[in-house]
Amino acid sequence: MYPRRRIKPIALTVAIIGILVIIVLLVGLLDFPGWILRGMESLFKSGEPSAYTAEEVEQLRTRAGELEGENAYLHELVTTLQDQAGIEPLSSSIGYDLLAAKIVYRDTYHLFSTAIVNRGLADGVEVGMPVIDSQGVVGRIVATRAAVSRMVLISSPDCSFGVIDQRSREIGVVRGSDNTQWESLNSSGDSGDLAPGMLVLDYFSPSADISIHDTIVTSGLSGITPSGIRIGEVVEIISLPEQGAFDVHILPFADLEHIETVGIVLYNEEIKTQIDGLLNETNTIVGPPAPTD
Repeated sequence: MYPRRRIKPIALTVAIIGILVIIVLLVGLLDFPGWILRGMESLFKSGEPSAYTAEEVEQLRTRAGELEGENAYLHELVTTLQDQAGIEPLSSSIGYDLLAAKIVYRDTYHLFSTAIVNRGLADGVEVGMPVIDSQGVVGRIVATRAAVSRMVLISSPDCSFGVIDQRSREIGVVRGSDNTQWESLNSSGDSGDLAPGMLVLDYFSPSADISIHDTIVTSGLSGITPSGIRIGEVVEIISLPEQGAFDVHILPFADLEHIETVGIVLYNEEIKTQIDGLLNETNTIVGPPAPTD
């Protein structure tokens, strides 16, 4: 048998140290990309300030607020221009000049009654002019000043338009509903529910041919409002046997709750002048001439 060789303590120590060095080197090589990234990061950061002063932070906040305000303004401007672009083409379709206007005030407690627009006498606006949007009739001008005007919405009891059923050609008058009155009727069970903003058809024949889903448009018989502008759709017909009649409820096409930009229908001066002339002629008599002595 061969004699056993003893490993000297010094050689064992050197071997262990060598293994540890190899391990350290291997770990270092594996983390080499991390060393590079950390070095680059420290290099780039070395030229930057370590922190902003309180004054600089406040300036940045102020500028950020200014930019947000400018962005909001530009967004509203684009929206307004888009709305106006949707109004202007209507002029050629109805045969009347239109004046684009923006609503600048609405009474939140009477949302379906009145509104103020940013057009007035200086723009040629007169009392009685109809107001429309791309969906249909919105209301009518009832008061004017130099730069603003007040309009009453079609959903108000104070606003009415001569209308015609597009299908049956039955004529009548559309007005806004008095919600307080309708709520009273509803509580007694005498009539159906009528939501805010709904319209009522008046002054039509009890035997009129009117059906659900009929489209109601302006008749144009006043000579002031163009004919054929959409008013709304018949959504409810309630029979009133005791009165020998029926109620007709109409949902307006115009989104009266969210209107922002509208078109004011300017008078056709030629037609208006001719109608006024006929109405003011005192010598126009219908029927046989008066006897003479």
